[in-house]
Amino acid sequence: MRLFPFLLAFLMASLGFAQDAAWDTLTTEDFTIRYPSTWTVDQSGTMGTELFIYDAPNHDDDLFSENVNLMLSDLMSDTIALMDYGESQRELLPKYITDYEYIGTTYIEQDGKAFYQIEYNGRQGSFNLYFNQLMAFKGDVIYILTFTAEQDQVEAYRNIAEQMLLSFELVE
Repeated sequence: MRLFPFLLAFLMASLGFAQDAAWDTLTTEDFTIRYPSTWTVDQSGTMGTELFIYDAPNHDDDLFSENVNLMLSDLMSDTIALMDYGESQRELLPKYITDYEYIGTTYIEQDGKAFYQIEYNGRQGSFNLYFNQLMAFKGDVIYILTFTAEQDQVEAYRNIAEQMLLSFELVE
């Protein structure tokens, strides 16, 4: 398990968000999330998402926008454990992600809330991508929050991505 990087990221986020960038908060009846104020928020259902927050391209030739998206899925059962659900989803990823490369998973419980995190690389179309997903239950709905970046941009976005993912809270 990759618990140490997740805990380190949590500690960094708990000390405060980046001082050199302005952050906004999106609050809905179901969740809240913080994001850089320069990023665009789309709640139109783009690509089947509940939420799509993305950065502007880095240059004229940049065809991919690093992003965080949120998808919801009805579990139709309240008996499955988050760890079991996360593991079942991890096993399915190689069927949907070309050149899938597993990086690691983390399961964390904090303040009565549980999260399953999975990191992986893969290819979609012509893009070599990095994915960092957080999964959490609220009732019989699974919330899947995913940060996606081109693999050569991961380090440039790592701090922002971790802050966004760690800011995500389900409203009770």
